[in-house]
Amino acid sequence: MRTNPRPRTVPYETIAVENPEPGDYYFTVYGYNAFENVELRVSFSEPSAQLGAATDGAAFEGIHAPGGIASLFGVGLSNATEAATSLPLPKQLGGVRVIVDGIECALFFVSPNQINFQFPSRVSAGAFTDVYVLKDGELSDPVTARYRVAAPQIFVDPNTMLPVVTHADGALVTPDNPVRGGEAIVVYFTGIGFVSSMPADGDPATGNPLSQTLFRAAATLGGAETTVLFAGLTPGFVGLAQANLLLPAELPEGGALDLALRIETSVSAYASKIVSLPAAQ
Repeated sequence: MRTNPRPRTVPYETIAVENPEPGDYYFTVYGYNAFENVELRVSFSEPSAQLGAATDGAAFEGIHAPGGIASLFGVGLSNATEAATSLPLPKQLGGVRVIVDGIECALFFVSPNQINFQFPSRVSAGAFTDVYVLKDGELSDPVTARYRVAAPQIFVDPNTMLPVVTHADGALVTPDNPVRGGEAIVVYFTGIGFVSSMPADGDPATGNPLSQTLFRAAATLGGAETTVLFAGLTPGFVGLAQANLLLPAELPEGGALDLALRIETSVSAYASKIVSLPAAQ
């Protein structure tokens, strides 16, 4: 048996009773403030949405950052596949909502086995929180999500397995069009964390003013430091960040060089997973 008192549709507490016996059950709802329109739901079966893992939406690692793009994997997460078609992003798609730290999240996409959502920009102090799916009014069991002030991860094209990096003219970096020493490139990633002019959840970043990282951004290519010209949110998109890099005049040798981003605070440095970038020899 699972109960869910839901002021504001937020799961404050879930109570589980193994193999409940027939009979009368009594519940008391209490709190520091007066409750209005309290709804108590009781289910005698397992929730249809079975959650597996909550990851970032780029490298699918298990750490999140405020306002970043995230993915949720499981079984029976929705009854159909549906994608958002306008901005700001909706908080409900196909009868499905995602709740993190009591906050309903903006949704990019829902399907039976995967949901893409925006991790909330404001969560309680700490390092862990619960993630729920509310499908057709039925609340799932939670999975735990880990988060920190920044968690950069570079997007990779699933078809080519190449990082999503462009030249200054917007052309993708590929083995046939590799990076060269002294040029400027744009690296697309998520998990930048707190930025200036932070958009509301679900809203796209603006171009004026730009939303730039509040911390120090750094990047290496083949072990050599690059010059970060800009690190912030990509205007017109939700949760997508970019780092504009000026490469050294002479690149290290090799046709494929390791690329990594770092977001450095006063106490910690948060590094992305290393990806391989085609480079001219």
